[in-house]
Amino acid sequence: MNGDGVIDVKDVSLIMQYALNIIDEFPHDPELRIDSVKALTPYKLLMEFNMEIEEPERGDIEIRDEEGNRLFVSRVELVEDDEALEVRLFNALEDGEEYDITATIDDVELEYTFLYEQGEVVDIEVEGTNFVTAADRDFEMGYKLMTDTGVDVSTIKDVKVRANIPSGQISAEDGVVTIDGQEDEKVVLFRLSYDNDDEIESDQVRVLFAAEFVETFGTFTIVEREYWRHTVDWDEDDLFQWINVGMSGYFLVPELLDQFGDEVTVSEETLRFTSFDPDKLVVDRMDGALTPREEGEADIRVEHPTRRISTVYTVDVLPEVELTELVFADSGDDFEEAIIFDEIEISTVDDELVVYVWMLDQYERPYAPVEEIEFDIEVDDEDVVTTDRDSVSVEDKHNFYFKLEAGDVGDTVVTVENGDVSAELSVEVFEPGVLVGYQMRGVTNLDLYENDVTNEMTVRVYPVDEDGFRTGDAELAHWEVDGDQISILRMREITISTVDPGADYYIDEEGTYKITAEIEDYKVEETFEVVDTTPPYKVEQISAKETVDQKEGNVIEAINEALEVTRDGVEYDVEEAKFISDNRSVIPHDAKTSEKPGEATIYITELTVNGKKVEVDVVLEVVVEYEPEVDAGNSEAEAVDNEDSSATITITVRDQHDNPYEELGMDDIKLHLYDDPDRVAIDWETLSEIDDRPAYTASIDEQEPGIYTVIIECTANWTDGKMDVEADGVEIETGAEFKLTGN
Repeated sequence: MNGDGVIDVKDVSLIMQYALNIIDEFPHDPELRIDSVKALTPYKLLMEFNMEIEEPERGDIEIRDEEGNRLFVSRVELVEDDEALEVRLFNALEDGEEYDITATIDDVELEYTFLYEQGEVVDIEVEGTNFVTAADRDFEMGYKLMTDTGVDVSTIKDVKVRANIPSGQISAEDGVVTIDGQEDEKVVLFRLSYDNDDEIESDQVRVLFAAEFVETFGTFTIVEREYWRHTVDWDEDDLFQWINVGMSGYFLVPELLDQFGDEVTVSEETLRFTSFDPDKLVVDRMDGALTPREEGEADIRVEHPTRRISTVYTVDVLPEVELTELVFADSGDDFEEAIIFDEIEISTVDDELVVYVWMLDQYERPYAPVEEIEFDIEVDDEDVVTTDRDSVSVEDKHNFYFKLEAGDVGDTVVTVENGDVSAELSVEVFEPGVLVGYQMRGVTNLDLYENDVTNEMTVRVYPVDEDGFRTGDAELAHWEVDGDQISILRMREITISTVDPGADYYIDEEGTYKITAEIEDYKVEETFEVVDTTPPYKVEQISAKETVDQKEGNVIEAINEALEVTRDGVEYDVEEAKFISDNRSVIPHDAKTSEKPGEATIYITELTVNGKKVEVDVVLEVVVEYEPEVDAGNSEAEAVDNEDSSATITITVRDQHDNPYEELGMDDIKLHLYDDPDRVAIDWETLSEIDDRPAYTASIDEQEPGIYTVIIECTANWTDGKMDVEADGVEIETGAEFKLTGN
């Protein structure tokens, strides 16, 4: 500025330069924008931005076609250092269609117009060309069907597979090649192809199915049940790798991995355990049972002798647990889910209130005394509240409970105590306010899986004051569930169950349900969810061939012997099965019982277990055997008069399944020759005698299995005879008449 108060050009230049320096020193955010949008697949877009962004909700991305129809977003995910966004769609993009995209990112609304050009298929990309996988385990490999515009169209276009195994054992669909498990050392070779004027082929892929073997040890955990390995979830963040002095019945379980990085299950007899610190922790060398002795760290070596691998785990041995704290809660089922409190309010009209007391150790974990201990329960002012018990004894449990019953309005304290460990519960009893409405109580979500916790609820409607406290007993109401009337009569409560068809309302399907209770002109509604957390049945084939006797239900018996069906560690029997039989004369399709002895291979596709259908793919060979018995109804005898003082009797003996009975000897057959009223039985050792001399001579010959020929000669006069046969204790009537004339 000059002396006249006028700013000259030099001063302006200096000011501008100073301002620019300040801007350079203090970074400023450029304007957020969408740089580009491209299709990765017909169902997935990649949106690229000019800077790092925060991940939006899927509802923040709106995509519309040329006609204004909205394409709904199923998922969004940040990629490329948070400067790009993958957007997955429920609907496929249409080739040649232009789409308007509106995205709200970091509170900034951005717009972009995108033309989807699908292009022509030019290449098939495979994940690799050489793989090794576990025998008898399905193999999966990804592939892409790429167009000249860079779009992977494998989810909407089919490829062909040429392989050295049957077509039923390999498939390619939606970008994934799946090969059924193969036998050990089997090599599968395949190529993918696509017809697009000229045939396009992928590189040849080689997959070796190799026998799995233990290659290394992973982490470890300590479990209470002896080597119950399949209960271990190795993905848990917090595995048990410590043990307290005084604990018993716990075992160290190592994680074993095969050459593919997958868990391998072996029996405890396969491993050897050694403690390097037996003064602190002793380990059983054969099964890994732990006996903690002294606080500290103990190193345990675990060896797999046949594989010649080993590792060392460090186990923390903690001090013996002891009871240090009591807390009050609303539930005795799950400590992690229970609500903990030290004060409570009770209305004078409330029912008895159940209060749970959890025992905790020095680590704030639920504590269960191994020997019985007693707790005293005292109330400061029993005019205000009373308990249903003055003391309680506990052993091998983490909690106990008592009930509170309200008396006069006021405050008091309930104390639960054992020696130096005690807890106080502040209780306020109040008079409820004026009735302002009604409230439904007891509504909870239900589960179709029978678990004794969330399968049933009892619902009531109570009058309540403005604070939601009860002012009286449950009201009579007309009830509906999802529009279904429970009863024409008013009821104080209804029971809804997923396991008891005899409940007021029985539910056997998942969904959202609405309960309506109508009290005069007042209507109360609540909704609840019914879910199905039933874990899947695990079916393991432990035998490829079973031999059973011919009897009722023998096919189901064979299936139960060949399969182990479990859920949550509990074993179940198969009740019914759907299968195809390659020998229907022995075992018809889907039959519970075989028709006759023999052999058949059945191809099982579905099991009924505990009333539920379970899909399977099992091949089982069934051999049906039986103990043959002579069946008189299936056997016959024929007599021929030779007119030379002899007769020939042909006896055909069959068993209960109409098969030749081949196990008869001479001692098993008797002939009865008779005319009324006398009857003479001939056995082969002592022929009947007349006048102190043999009356007959006989010989027997088995011509072919089950067919016996007897020639009998008469040495005394016999006229107009008849004959029966008794074979192996079963009598066979011939009904034949003949003449034998002796000398």
